[in-house]
Amino acid sequence: MSDLRTRRKELGLTLAQLAAKVGVSEGQLSRIERGGKPSLSSALAIERETGISVGALVRNATPRQASSEAA
Repeated sequence: MSDLRTRRKELGLTLAQLAAKVGVSEGQLSRIERGGKPSLSSALAIERETGISVGALVRNATPRQASSEAA
């Protein structure tokens, strides 16, 4: 389980509740919990609501594969 998901559950918040507090959709927050990279504004809002640092959120993000079209 991700640090963000663990912290959300420790705070007693549902995905929908934290998404509303952060100002993102439930789907977007779910992607971040599964390792998606948050935008800076989302990361700052998540930090404010959960205490998880922006650095930790970015470090836990899964790197994206380079597109074959970029070659």
